[in-house]
Amino acid sequence: MERSKAIITLIFILNLVAFSAIGAKVSKRKYTIFDQKIEIQRDLHQSPEKKNIYRFENPEVAIKLLQLLDPIPNLKRDYSKLCSVRRDPGYCLKAHQALVKDPDFFFTNLTFMTDYHRKSLVRTDVIPAIGKEVNPIWNYRSARREDNPISPQLNNIFTKIQITSFLQLGVHMGCITQNYNHIPGISILTRKDSVALAGQAYDEKYKFKPHCFNGDKFFPETWVLSRRSQCESWFKYINSKEYEEEKKKKVIVFIRKVSSGVHRGNGVEPVNAEEESSLRDLYKNGTACGQIRHGYLVQRYLHNPLLVYGHKFDFRVYMMIASTNPLIVYYHDGFLRVSLFKYNVESNEKGMHLTNTAQSDKVFKKKAHQERLGMNETELRNFQMWNYTRLAKYLLEHKRIDSLDWIDTYLRPSFAHAMQHLIRMTKHAYSKRPNVWELFGVDFMLDQDLNLWFIECNTGPVLKATNREKGQIMKTMLKDMFEIVNAQLRSRLKRVIGFVNELTREGVLKLSNSGTVELPNLAQKRERFRELLVNKVEKEFAVSPNNSWMKIVDESLAGPGRYNGMFSSDCFD
Repeated sequence: MERSKAIITLIFILNLVAFSAIGAKVSKRKYTIFDQKIEIQRDLHQSPEKKNIYRFENPEVAIKLLQLLDPIPNLKRDYSKLCSVRRDPGYCLKAHQALVKDPDFFFTNLTFMTDYHRKSLVRTDVIPAIGKEVNPIWNYRSARREDNPISPQLNNIFTKIQITSFLQLGVHMGCITQNYNHIPGISILTRKDSVALAGQAYDEKYKFKPHCFNGDKFFPETWVLSRRSQCESWFKYINSKEYEEEKKKKVIVFIRKVSSGVHRGNGVEPVNAEEESSLRDLYKNGTACGQIRHGYLVQRYLHNPLLVYGHKFDFRVYMMIASTNPLIVYYHDGFLRVSLFKYNVESNEKGMHLTNTAQSDKVFKKKAHQERLGMNETELRNFQMWNYTRLAKYLLEHKRIDSLDWIDTYLRPSFAHAMQHLIRMTKHAYSKRPNVWELFGVDFMLDQDLNLWFIECNTGPVLKATNREKGQIMKTMLKDMFEIVNAQLRSRLKRVIGFVNELTREGVLKLSNSGTVELPNLAQKRERFRELLVNKVEKEFAVSPNNSWMKIVDESLAGPGRYNGMFSSDCFD
């Protein structure tokens, strides 16, 4: 009798799914971007036919099974730093309970906790267009202990700061019902010294296979001065006649950077005569190598940068590691950041050598600069940011390229391949959790020969509409980003519900003599549960074909297909 009921229920559900696939309508919400009506396809409030497709057949049994299959880990350490949200060691259990009580909520709503400013683009335009905030704004530096509880129906944690300094993943937050936008171990990619060392090891690995990687056409040569051997090697070179001759030709041969903890151009200095003298004094002309812990590195200065109208520029493009289990990475178009000052290698104007937006911010609103450059603030902002098409038209006009197709045949593939190298050289350090992901701003430069050079990778890139075009790019990019990571989340939850229902129907839960609940072959079932959490997007949550992100890595695939065929088979381990 029970078997017959189960079959009837299954047939009903299948019919309901089929009916939903035919009759479901995607709702739309309009919002304004710079006087243009933009329609965003939304599945946040799905049509009524899709309600209750994903449900637990026996909620009481389901919560017990989830407790056994996804146990809350022990605290790793004492989280004593101030934080205005509650450190509840039972929080993930409450998230389990919320999922069991109302699973439909997690398939029809996007909810957010964020530390972005209330006037930021993220909170004024993006989150309201696709979901809602369910937690009060919290200040991790505040001395006040507000002790705000986190909503158990939260499913997206999107913060600038890595809150794992205050809250433990899988305990206080980051439960199976949530996405968290920082990957433990990712500093290998974002620290300038770590990524340089990883690049050197990667170059050494493929030194006999230059078709797999040729570091001479990727990284400007770098010396990490905290490494004694590299520090001594650099000072040996700058004390040579060869360096003196190179200086006569190039004026600036090196640029000095700080390994980590600084952004927006801080800590970056061209090694002119003054900076060179300072480094010689600090390291006692190389005799103090191995003793100084400043975290400095020096890198070859790109002496022949490609210029537009005589101005230096770099690229800020975007990369998203959508999953580390398996590794899935996306590329997104960015823009050029053009210096507001004419390029002169002998100039001491830092904003001429460095082209990031922070340097231009110092100029935009100063009347003296506006008068000197002959543009008002709006004109300066539009000159400072170019799109790819504007660059290609400039290069075509100056006979540097033959066609606007250069964007698709060279520029985008070059960015994508460079990002693939970055991932391959650092991926061993990433935490392999299914619900962590991260957005990066990656900086590149072109030289006069149109060779692409990697500069640095930044986590938590500034998401700001410095002009209208950039604002529209940011909004589309962020909306599409959340579509991808939440398609993964909903797919994971669908599989979790299916597995729990399967175990429920089998009646595997046992009550021991001591009154505790037991699950036979628990280790085996936990392993299967973990396998279900491996990211794979189910068909009903498929990402829109109009999504603006381009997948460039998918290690769930076999062979060269993992990297869009951009590596030959002998480039894989």
